[in-house]
Amino acid sequence: MPERRYQEVVEAIQARNFRQGTQWVLLSTLITQALFFANFYLHFHSYSHRVLGLAAVQLLACLVLILLFKTQVSEVTPTRHWVRVGLAAFCGLAWSALSINIVESWMGFQSTKQIFVLGCLSMVIGWYTSRTMLAVGTSMIMGSFVYLTNIHSGFQSVTTYLSVLKFPVLVLLSAHFLRKWYFFGMDRYTENLKLVARFEQETYLDPLTNVANRRGFDKVLTEAVAESGRGGKRFSLVLIDIDYFKLYNDNQGHDYGDHCLRQVAQLLQSVVDRNNDTLCRIGGEEFAVLLNGCDLRAAEQVVTAMIAALRRDDIPHPASPVSHRVSVSAGVAQWRAEDTQRSLFRRADQALYAAKRNGRDGWVSDDGALPSSPTVTTELKAPRD
Repeated sequence: MPERRYQEVVEAIQARNFRQGTQWVLLSTLITQALFFANFYLHFHSYSHRVLGLAAVQLLACLVLILLFKTQVSEVTPTRHWVRVGLAAFCGLAWSALSINIVESWMGFQSTKQIFVLGCLSMVIGWYTSRTMLAVGTSMIMGSFVYLTNIHSGFQSVTTYLSVLKFPVLVLLSAHFLRKWYFFGMDRYTENLKLVARFEQETYLDPLTNVANRRGFDKVLTEAVAESGRGGKRFSLVLIDIDYFKLYNDNQGHDYGDHCLRQVAQLLQSVVDRNNDTLCRIGGEEFAVLLNGCDLRAAEQVVTAMIAALRRDDIPHPASPVSHRVSVSAGVAQWRAEDTQRSLFRRADQALYAAKRNGRDGWVSDDGALPSSPTVTTELKAPRD
């Protein structure tokens, strides 16, 4: 897995954590607003219409914001900075307005202090990974606390002033340790991803040619069969064998043989569609190509382009009885509804041996078709589903 892919995974996790954390803050804000609105409503005769109206507006605003957040904010895409700041400012304002409303309604100084603590705590839990949101939200709560200490005598005490100093310290320490734990977990998660990717690479990748190995081939073939069974998607299989490769090894040496395998793999890979098709090395000098979305005629065009690419590259093979250059034989078969993985492979293998009996340096389809022209170029584009 490339480094960019790791970064995308981390960003997706952070976006999901932001969404879940913000949902928690919004939900805790909504529940608190709803509880105090219910209290205002049940004791309506004790409060003015302004107090009840303000509580209703705050509750309605929380509901609207939660609905907008759930429908507009993606779970995987990072949210814009101004949206984050706006959300934090709204939540901070909601908690501040609630605390001021409580003080002005029944002078509940102790309840107001609890609201301050609850608001800060909910933001620390939800936004400990975002310093900006935490700073904006808690600053507004602290600001309302300072405002109340200046205008209401019930807040003007040594204990209250100590609380004003205590809140920022507790918020900063809590957020620091939670953030430290979070990023430690993210580092471990990323390391695990790299270990899994390395394990998959060693399991499914051929180290010599850097294409899929036999296990990788079995895996993608199983997936293609399952997808074909669900949606009826067509695919074809091409088996390719380098002609007289043993003679090449005996004549040139195994180091040159390894280099030849890498060259052939690169040439074949340059023709297939990297996003849809899979090239595999399934044996010593044998390759397989799984062509997704290709019927038999389209697969024949692809294999013709592969052979043309090898002819044009002209890798020397002095010991070959067929040609002075490295050549390949190929068999092509299309998946049928009644096929199994084994029967598909057998039909492609039979076509491959038919190509060898036909003189090599060419291909044969399992319906008996032969190449019509040996000079087709790699510019051929096969039609796909």
